Amino acid sequence: MNIKLVIADYDNTLAPTGEKLPERNREALYELHRRGIPFCLASGKNLYNLKVVEDGWNLTFKQPFVLGMNGAELLDRTRNKVHEYELLSGETIKELCDMMEPFHLNPFVYWQDGMLMDRSDAEAEASCRRNKLKIYLTSELGPVWQKPNAKLIYRVEEEMVPAVRKFVEGHQSDKWVLVQTQKTVLEFVHPETSKGHTLRRICEMENISLDEVMAFGDSENDDEMLKICHGICLKDGMEETKKISEDVTDLTCVEGGLGDYLFKHVL
Repeated sequence: MNIKLVIADYDNTLAPTGEKLPERNREALYELHRRGIPFCLASGKNLYNLKVVEDGWNLTFKQPFVLGMNGAELLDRTRNKVHEYELLSGETIKELCDMMEPFHLNPFVYWQDGMLMDRSDAEAEASCRRNKLKIYLTSELGPVWQKPNAKLIYRVEEEMVPAVRKFVEGHQSDKWVLVQTQKTVLEFVHPETSKGHTLRRICEMENISLDEVMAFGDSENDDEMLKICHGICLKDGMEETKKISEDVTDLTCVEGGLGDYLFKHVL
């Protein structure tokens, strides 16, 4: 196949959450660069966080595209521009916080170089420490709904996830959709925000057809981009994501499944 663009989710696809880039994946990034095949990092993290992630790879080059906030923002280094797309309004974020109040969770949003939340907790502290982010509290800066944002995020105990999702399904709205990005992370985003939507925009800018794109992912927030091109799910990805993918890697994320697949089928 003639692949002209590779795009990949970060956490548990390109690298295990909080861990180093597997060596086979590092080798694949270098080989893509050597062959002039652009690579796009695609994540639910914001661009500030993703730049920190990139710096930690210690590569001799930067990727031409970095897609953040599940597609709500795009760093386009080819044109030296940041594109911003659909956001949740402050009013919608407030409505969601009120709706989710019965679960007594700790909603948060990405905020500049950190996360804004009602209270700090062990999971938030560990995540921010791992991602080199600051914790901002609403008691000091104001509520999470004070301005539009790409997404509203909840950490949920794994055994509670089915009940929370069932509750949300009973309160559907055309203002937002719910996606699960990790086993214990649920995110509300604008209905038109997805990695798939922004991938289409990249292809239009670069004059590349979707049949010339290979995408890698592992979870629900990757589904929209995996369905529209040569979508590959990681061996240890979610079962529902495997079902909508064209293929599944032979190796897990920590084993360098992405790089292994690229070397077997593209490079």
